[in-house]
Amino acid sequence: MGDLSQLKTREGFKKKYEQVYPNAKPGAIPVSAGQLFRFVREMKVGDIVIFPLKRSAEIRLGRVTGEFQYDPSLSYPQFRSVEWLKKFPRTHFSRVRCMRSAPL
Repeated sequence: MGDLSQLKTREGFKKKYEQVYPNAKPGAIPVSAGQLFRFVREMKVGDIVIFPLKRSAEIRLGRVTGEFQYDPSLSYPQFRSVEWLKKFPRTHFSRVRCMRSAPL
């Protein structure tokens, strides 16, 4: 999608997403564009993030340590630096436990 820092509004993210993914389902566009908007515009240094890793069946807990960056030479060119604090196997969580907001 190119350098997302050039996009300033949610509407801009939606329009760009529609251009890049013309076959996207209409209901998926605001969801996906909204995730990108929050990653670029709303996430701040110090925020806590939870990231599921599909390959290793882990869930990682981290703290954002850097501003949004774009480097087209990387496999994932849109990124933020994160200090990973903990990792848990997915089996550590159940739907019921997550819905009760169990402390980690």
